[in-house]
Amino acid sequence: MRSFIMKVTVAVLLVASGPAMSQADDYPNRPIRMIVAYPPGGGIDQVARPLAEKLGAALGRAVVIDNRGGAGGMIGTDAVAKAAPDGYTLLLGDTGSLTINPAIYKSVPYKVLGDFEPISLLVTLPQLVAAHPSLGASTLKEALEITKKSKVDYGSAGNGSLSHLIMESIRTATGANFVHIPYKGAELFTGFIGGQVKLIAASHLGMSPFIARGQAIPLAVTTRQRLSSMPNVPTIAESGIPGFEAVNWFGVLTPRGTPKSIIDRLNAELVKIVNSPDMKERLSKGGADVVGSSPSEFLQVLQSDLKRWEQVVKDSGAKID
Repeated sequence: MRSFIMKVTVAVLLVASGPAMSQADDYPNRPIRMIVAYPPGGGIDQVARPLAEKLGAALGRAVVIDNRGGAGGMIGTDAVAKAAPDGYTLLLGDTGSLTINPAIYKSVPYKVLGDFEPISLLVTLPQLVAAHPSLGASTLKEALEITKKSKVDYGSAGNGSLSHLIMESIRTATGANFVHIPYKGAELFTGFIGGQVKLIAASHLGMSPFIARGQAIPLAVTTRQRLSSMPNVPTIAESGIPGFEAVNWFGVLTPRGTPKSIIDRLNAELVKIVNSPDMKERLSKGGADVVGSSPSEFLQVLQSDLKRWEQVVKDSGAKID
């Protein structure tokens, strides 16, 4: 009798798992949707387009970009969290939507470590702190000394943005007399070049034209090591804040419960794509450093950044409103 029950149980389990196993075995058999949680034309979109094209070619099925902007990236990110875990809905996520939003917003409709399966961290994007020439500082240490005598306004791309929290991290670590002036996205550069704010944290790529024209003075980079393109600019850690590192990044995730065989295949293809010579050159010109991680390595980044930005927000009192 016990043997009969065991055989029936095994048969039921095989029948129940059959459709899922079949789905994974013939994956993909229809187009794949890659959601970008921001409007078209932004920095992340510039990575999404060529990535989708190459991934589609590798898988033999179209990968369609679906821009779902709104609520600081939360609308598009939540759409993926609630999608079927079958490998046909992917998220090209970033630092802001996945690790800053949970720290800065009172309520986020998704749980990063509960609703997603990380596939691969694709690239990191170095940031730097720069000064307006009128500030009279050529290093971060000099800028901090100036704040001891009078307040210094810094600009960000908005409350809760990476540029905001980088500067708040510096303020809380040093006691600098900074005043935050939030802008709407790229309007930040207009305010900075016009001298309305004297300090800025922004992407290395975004600041490069202004540095080349002498409109911005690079003070420090936010990476662990100096950038090969700016070897004379020290890191923030070298500038007096040990262990400091803060970069933007883009990575691909899928809803929790997606079969491991699908995750493994997507990971293998994505790592191959970002490390291909033409894609690597294209990403490098866009100011990105190629990573191409394993799912477990990406998970570690998510866990670390969630803790980091939660602590920054707590220490600085940064708010979204």
